[in-house]
Parts: sequence; structure tokens; C-alpha cells
Amino acid sequence: MNANIFRKVSIDRLSSPEQLDQLLRLTSARAWIGLTAFGALIAVALVWGAFGTLQTRVHGTGVLIRTGGVFDVSTTVGGRVTDVSVRPGTHVREGQVVARIEQADLADAVAQARDRVADLRHQEAQALALASQEAGASNALRSQQRAAAAVELRSARERSGWLRERIASQQELLAQGLVTDQTVQATRRELQVTLEQIERLETERDGVGAQALTDQSQRAREATQLRLQVLAAERDVERLEAQYERAIEVTAPYTGRVLEVVVNAGDLVGPGASLARLDREGRDVQSLEAVLYVPAQDGKRLRPGMPVQLAPTTFKREEFGTVRARVTSVSDFPATQEGMMRTLANANLVQALSGGAAPYEVYASLELDPDTPTGYAWSSSGGPDATLQSGTVAAATVAVEQQRPLALVIPALRRWTGVGG
Repeated sequence: MNANIFRKVSIDRLSSPEQLDQLLRLTSARAWIGLTAFGALIAVALVWGAFGTLQTRVHGTGVLIRTGGVFDVSTTVGGRVTDVSVRPGTHVREGQVVARIEQADLADAVAQARDRVADLRHQEAQALALASQEAGASNALRSQQRAAAAVELRSARERSGWLRERIASQQELLAQGLVTDQTVQATRRELQVTLEQIERLETERDGVGAQALTDQSQRAREATQLRLQVLAAERDVERLEAQYERAIEVTAPYTGRVLEVVVNAGDLVGPGASLARLDREGRDVQSLEAVLYVPAQDGKRLRPGMPVQLAPTTFKREEFGTVRARVTSVSDFPATQEGMMRTLANANLVQALSGGAAPYEVYASLELDPDTPTGYAWSSSGGPDATLQSGTVAAATVAVEQQRPLALVIPALRRWTGVGG
């Protein structure tokens, strides 16, 4: 039989069925490339999730207006208008009187305070005149008292001298037996009485001067008290007069031009009533700012300083980008249509921006760029070769928050898996 009836490959496979000397291929090169690419994508996603940022934006609509704005000239008190000193077109300075409001209660208070000052001054004058009279009479009386005391004192001193001499003579006579000891003792007692009288008279004489000083000090204190009362009453008059002037005078809050006067002399107005409307002017008034209205649910998320992207409807956003701005203020409460009307002065615009709801009012300052035709900074170009006009409607986007993507994914995974909650 032919020994080569079987192929050599078959004989080798039977002699080594495990084929341990050959490499086993589990995956192809294409599969490895795909796996590596997938792993790289996962790594990039993890890095971006940990270190990247996602912005949360709030959208609104607004209009460009002059930064000066239109302001109401209003009164803080109620009363009857006695004088209106401006008319439409009048240019006024900040603090200039625009109108006057009658304040009967304050006027009565000022009159009463002035009457009190007059009464106190009259009392002071009478007290000074009476004090002068009393001082004159008191001085005359004390002069008489001092003169009488001096006469008595001189007489008592002379008597004391005479009694001392008499005692000396009596002692000599007592030694000779010509007088008794009782006589000498009687003279000594008389001398003692005289010395006590001298001491009393000296005390009275000194007391007259001390009493004069006491009375003078008392009159000075009374005069000082009256003067202090007069000064206090005068200060009350000054305070009430200043309060009265502030109350009756309605002044312009800013420098500007009067657009409209809404009251006449004789009209009765309440506290906070608008008397005129003023278009603000001055060097510190920039050309434009944005007043924006955002939905009520988003209003409290905005803060001053947040970046704003403004897209004026008169220019293509795809071509010129947006105007850069920043939030300067956010209203504390949703705006009413009356408040929006005071700002925009256009009922149709108020209706369009409010959408029948009560949005929050946001002011944003436009970033200046003198190198652009508009004078403002644009996001992606130099902006259009045109002028931004007051009254231009603009769509607004405000970046209110930046978060890591993982900060959004992890809470969602927890809710989905039920872990931690």
C-alpha cells in the first residue's frame, strides 16, 4: 500500500491536534481600532463632564432707550398746588423748583413755633429787667446793712476796749480792797457779751457779701435757662421752616427738559402724584441702554453684572452677531403695565413686551467700543455700518449660571437608579 495516500497536512494535524504552536486570532484589527476610538470618546466625555461648562440662559425681549430716561417729577406730600413754574420745553437744573404745594398743617406749626419764640424772648426781656431792678434794690439794701453793721461793729469794738481798761482798773482796786470780786466778774461778763456781739456783727457783715454773690449767681442761672429755652425754640423754628420749604417745593430730580406738565395751579394732589415729566440730560447721560422684560419665573435668577447678548431686530444676527451688555439692575417685583407705560410711553409696545403677564424689568448697560460704527461692542464683528436708535426692539439672552456637565448628569442618574433618594 502506498504510504503517501494521506496528505502531509492531515498527518501533522493528527499528530498535534491542539495546534499549540499557532497564534489564535480572537478579534480583527478593525475591531481594535473601533474599541480604541470608543474608549477615547469616553475619556473625552469624562474630561469634558468634569472640567467643561454648560451655560443656563434666560431669554427676554426689550427695547433700547436713552440712559437718561424719562422721569416723573412727583411730590412726596399731598396738598393743593399753589404754583407751577415750568412748562413743556423748559430746561431745568437738578434741584430747581418746579412747583409748590400748600401745606397748611406745617404752616400752622411754623407759626406756633414762631409765637413761642416771641413769648420766650418777651419772658427773657422781662426777667432781665426784673433781675436788674432786684439787683439794684438788693445792692442798696445790702449797702445800708453793711453801713449799719459797720456802725454797730465800731461801737462794739470801742466798748470792748473801754471794758478791758475798766477790768484792769478794777483789778488794781480789788488788790487795794476798794471793790469786790463780784464787780470785777460782772465787768468780765459784760466784756464777753461785747466780744460775742463783735463776732456776730463781723459774721453778718461777711454774710451780706456772700448773699449778694448767691443772689447774683441765682439770677445768672435763671437768665441762662431762659436763653437756652429761646435758643431751643429758635432751632425748632429753623427746623420746621426747612421742613416746610422742603414740603412745599417740588424740585427737579435731574437736569433735563420738561416734556409735559400734568397739573395746574389749584389742583389737589396726593402723596406721590406726578406733576411733570422730565427727559434727563447732561454729560453723564450716555446714549443708549436696554430695558428688558423677562418671564416672572426667571426674573429672580438675574443679578447685576451678568452678561447679556442683545440682538436688535433691525440687524441680522447671523451677519453681525449681538451687542454685548451687562445687567445693571433687576426690579424687586414684577412690573405692572402702568410702570411699563411710564418707561416705554407706548401702549402697543407695553402689550407686546408684557404678553399679558407681569414680567420682571431688567436694565442693562451696553458695552462701548469707539472703533465700531455704532459705538458699541458686538460679539462677532464690528457691527453694521449704521446707528443704533432709541426705541429699537431687541431680543436678549442672559447667561445666569454655569455648571459642570457631571453636576447635571449625576442627579439624573440618582433619580433614574433610585440611589441616594
